Amino acid sequence: MRGLWRRGASWLAALVLGAGVLTFIPDGAEAAADVRVLRTGLESRFPQAVVFHLEAAVLRPIQKVTISYRVQGRLALTVADAQVAQGQGTLRAEGAIDLNRRYLPPGTTVQFYWHVVDDRGESFKSDTFQANLEDPRFQWRHTRVQNVDVYWNRGGDDFGRALASIVVRAIGQLGRDAGVRVERPVRIFVYGDAEEFRSSSFRGGLEWVGGTYYARENVVLIYAPPTQQGIEIARRAIPHELTHVVVHQVTDNPYGEAPQWLNEGLASRAEPRMSPDQADALARAIATDTLMSLRALGGAFPVDSEEALVAYAASYSAVSYIVERYGSQRLNALLQVYREGVTHDQALQQALGLDQAELDREWRAWLMPWPMMKTTPFPVAAAGDGGGKGSTGPGIVDRLREWVGG
Repeated sequence: MRGLWRRGASWLAALVLGAGVLTFIPDGAEAAADVRVLRTGLESRFPQAVVFHLEAAVLRPIQKVTISYRVQGRLALTVADAQVAQGQGTLRAEGAIDLNRRYLPPGTTVQFYWHVVDDRGESFKSDTFQANLEDPRFQWRHTRVQNVDVYWNRGGDDFGRALASIVVRAIGQLGRDAGVRVERPVRIFVYGDAEEFRSSSFRGGLEWVGGTYYARENVVLIYAPPTQQGIEIARRAIPHELTHVVVHQVTDNPYGEAPQWLNEGLASRAEPRMSPDQADALARAIATDTLMSLRALGGAFPVDSEEALVAYAASYSAVSYIVERYGSQRLNALLQVYREGVTHDQALQQALGLDQAELDREWRAWLMPWPMMKTTPFPVAAAGDGGGKGSTGPGIVDRLREWVGG
């Protein structure tokens, strides 16, 4: 088996930004026996497709060409047949990823190589190239803060500086609260229009979500317009999603993930404060004895927006309890244990000295003395009193909001 190009050859990468095309051109490379690659590249037609191109000089008829690609850092390869057009001594091939079927977010680093088989059945394999999948529909501004690259498609430099400042504060808070940092580079794309954000996100995403972390690709997408309101949105969304980044990087292993309540609880605590809606939802769940257990919160959260509010707020309070009772160092130890691929009970036993059921009992006991629970009996909610459906009185939400700093 012979390679398409000589090992150790130098390469020239030409990036055509307007067309979203990354082309690699051999620079003085020695030709292989029967195939000489002239150029190869990746063209982004996001959000519809990614197209790989190959142009080569050949001496014999070619039977088949395949393109193999994967997300950088992942072992799994996807192999697809390429369409081939062959002339006198020339070969052009094209292979595509349908992003409607195999979604990849913008910012994904893709690695790829070619297989060429001639009429004798001999196979030629290229070196591996890599390129970033862009969203060429927009002009992007860019700034870098430590290991975080921030891109935004609406607003000027002032908006970018505000985003960078939020990233700096979020990284600092992660270090103080959990003793963790962004270990590997991550890309954040901030879309200034809600429809642009939705068109760029995974098609199966929830309508009410305004930010998503794609762990496999190490990319964050956020909706935040370049206004004061948008900056306030970013103050919640960026720390939240950056926490997911760090939790994934710290706990990543081949066997399992940290429980969702720990992941989302840390992310919610990274925001400036618990939202009033979450406070309302948590207060009602406590008052009506409908609070979900930590075991139930270990997997995927409810898709219903009202039920999701309770899940996020409960996770926030559970992590708050761990920080108050056991401290930030033990919380960091809990995250580090998950890197070993342990069960939830094993992780908690090693880091905190108790299992999930025992932690659940402690957490619920800790919830009861909240200031909102001191006044008994609660008056019956009256129309327009702000207590809401299922509330046992108007004071319950106000007291919880005071407790979480709302």
